[in-house]
Amino acid sequence: MGELTVAGLAKTSRLIPIQNTCFVNLEDIVVMAKKLVQPLLEDTFPATTFALAVKVRNCDKLSRDAIIPPIAALLGGKHKVDLKDAEYTIVVEVFKVRVVKDYNKLKRYNLQALTQMNIDKQEQPQ
Repeated sequence: MGELTVAGLAKTSRLIPIQNTCFVNLEDIVVMAKKLVQPLLEDTFPATTFALAVKVRNCDKLSRDAIIPPIAALLGGKHKVDLKDAEYTIVVEVFKVRVVKDYNKLKRYNLQALTQMNIDKQEQPQ
């Protein structure tokens, strides 16, 4: 990963927001999704639009096509699907665990901590 500066963040392609994690099996994913979308299911919540963004990377246990129907069914009655301009998007990222070198040394890949560490190094008198 090397030296990281604020300018180096421009080369970052994507940050993935993580609200919750679970094991890679369909039942656990649906249970977790149901908990996360619960506020949208309340009677007082107005009807809205939603989309699903499902990515399966390096995992042969599940397919994208297996994940979409049960999660869409959670919201389908009250809310409408809008794949182009949804107010809410349920993002499901399925990927294998990786082995990475220098995880703690690289501040657990926390971009803000890495940037601050590099700024602090530059400000130290030589």
